[in-house]
Amino acid sequence: MADLRLPSINLVLISGRLVSDPTLNYTTAGRPVLRFRIASNRNYKNQEGEWVQETIYINVVAWGKLAENFGEVLKKGSAVYIEGRLRTREWDDPSGQRRWITEIVAQRLQNLSKPEEVVEEEIPSEEDVVIEEPLPQEEEDELPF
Repeated sequence: MADLRLPSINLVLISGRLVSDPTLNYTTAGRPVLRFRIASNRNYKNQEGEWVQETIYINVVAWGKLAENFGEVLKKGSAVYIEGRLRTREWDDPSGQRRWITEIVAQRLQNLSKPEEVVEEEIPSEEDVVIEEPLPQEEEDELPF
């Protein structure tokens, strides 16, 4: 098994709707960073043959020109297609407890909604979850925009 070489693949393709308005901020170095959360649905038949809808909620971050281009365009309810990679960040909260978050770092975004098609009532509801996270940090590797 030591001879087995796994390819280094970290690729995410997903679509969904924004569950709230995105937040556009700038790092101390002036680099734009856009953060938002999407809901993505999966429909399937359970063992009883009934259709079930499973919804997952995913954090997304975009950097640079991508962040600036979509910061003003996307709104709660916008349908988006995202290509990117998964990343997990860790930090200590003010009480000293270790926290982490897994998010998609968007490398390509596509707005699938026309402005008049953004419909808030189609967004699945999510229980209030408070995620404490630090201020955006500078991205280690530059993304080609």
